[in-house]
Amino acid sequence: MEALRTVIEQIATRFPTALVIGFGNPLRGDDAVGWRVASAVAGWRLPDVHALAVHQLTPELAVHVASARLAIFVDARLAGEGEAFHLRSLGTESPGIMLGHIGGPDYLLALARSVYGSQPRASLITIPATNLDLGVGLSPSAVREMAAALRQIARLVREDGKSVAVTERLGGGQSAPAVELMHHAREVDLKQPRHKSAPRRS
Repeated sequence: MEALRTVIEQIATRFPTALVIGFGNPLRGDDAVGWRVASAVAGWRLPDVHALAVHQLTPELAVHVASARLAIFVDARLAGEGEAFHLRSLGTESPGIMLGHIGGPDYLLALARSVYGSQPRASLITIPATNLDLGVGLSPSAVREMAAALRQIARLVREDGKSVAVTERLGGGQSAPAVELMHHAREVDLKQPRHKSAPRRS
């Protein structure tokens, strides 16, 4: 176990203190919102923040989770029009499995703890999805709540961030990055074709 902890300490010197993982299917309408959020966070170019966009939460991600001080998971959830994003703190209880994904955030956290002896503070953000048809455009409600979720992520990172770069870029309560992304997302959606198909995730 000591050898594993030494590896984690070495990795932590090269990895950021905050990790944002957006997951889902980028070709299933609003299910791509996790990817969009991760892409936006990567666009902030903060030295202490790393963002990953993945289809599934696979065991290989545990080493990234274990090396972070703060982990934020972002996924879509089936919801009705007008619903808001949800933020939930993740604890150290038994692993859980999320519908449609290989492993849920709780599972990855437990894996990081049991294998690498390290687990970050973590939260799960779920953004309402009303359109899961085959296609690459987001619904207006998903775009709106994505921007709200990004503002929340900015607050979480700012509260956790110790580096000057983080506090300067996200300091003062400003939500400019989220607003910029909301405009960008709308522009992208206007350019992307929409296609319909059978329900997502089997």
